[in-house]
Amino acid sequence: MTQVMSSQQTREWLDHPCSRNLKYLVQLRRDRLVAEILSGQPINPVRQGQAVALQWVQQLLDLPPDQLMDQLRNHQTDQ
Repeated sequence: MTQVMSSQQTREWLDHPCSRNLKYLVQLRRDRLVAEILSGQPINPVRQGQAVALQWVQQLLDLPPDQLMDQLRNHQTDQ
């Protein structure tokens, strides 16, 4: 089992330009899917699932480092 990174490492990772770009791209993708869902057109359930997954990732990336670490620890204990 992989050890959860330290608070400092988490903070550095969240502040890294690549992580910021990832967060931005996840948000764009999620927003497109939400617009598609809200358009009133029939939508594939897989696309709805993608929107939910992207929302969850976005919520994780929005957490402060300590809370993100808690979530990662909780995930490790669930496995």
